[in-house]
Amino acid sequence: PAAHAPARASAGAAAQRAPHAQTQAAAAQPAAQAQGGLIRAVAICDFDPSTIGWPPAAPQRPLPLQRGQEIEVVQDTGSGWTWGRPVGNPTMLGLLPTNYILPLSLYQDMLERVSAQAAQAAQTSAAALPSSATALSSSTTALPASASALPMAEAGDDDEEEGDCSQS
Repeated sequence: PAAHAPARASAGAAAQRAPHAQTQAAAAQPAAQAQGGLIRAVAICDFDPSTIGWPPAAPQRPLPLQRGQEIEVVQDTGSGWTWGRPVGNPTMLGLLPTNYILPLSLYQDMLERVSAQAAQAAQTSAAALPSSATALSSSTTALPASASALPMAEAGDDDEEEGDCSQS
């Protein structure tokens, strides 16, 4: 019994995460309706069923996912698994982890926020660039004047090998 406590705890944690994903899916349902009343979603993670030890004789088949792939949600089973199929491939129906997908409308909102943040970061770095470029050009123009003032090495001064910076 005590040995099963961690398994119960992790199963409980998974059950707590699953309703959150279901709540998100339910909230975005009207905006993400596909043709035929199915909800469209986007895979946010890759899912390779061969890595989870799915029983080969099971009547249900898992659906492999690639990040960014559009999915039509057929039915959310409420157990952390969803029946779905790739958009445009109605014959490839399978089970997939509910928390590996986001409703299309939430996914698009997320992309817009990330794009806006990237644009703002680019503007911020571009605004800082002219002052850096000015400092760089002024230090570069000063280099030849100071370099001409340096004494030239005598032609007969061959005590050290070229490129050797060690002091003997």
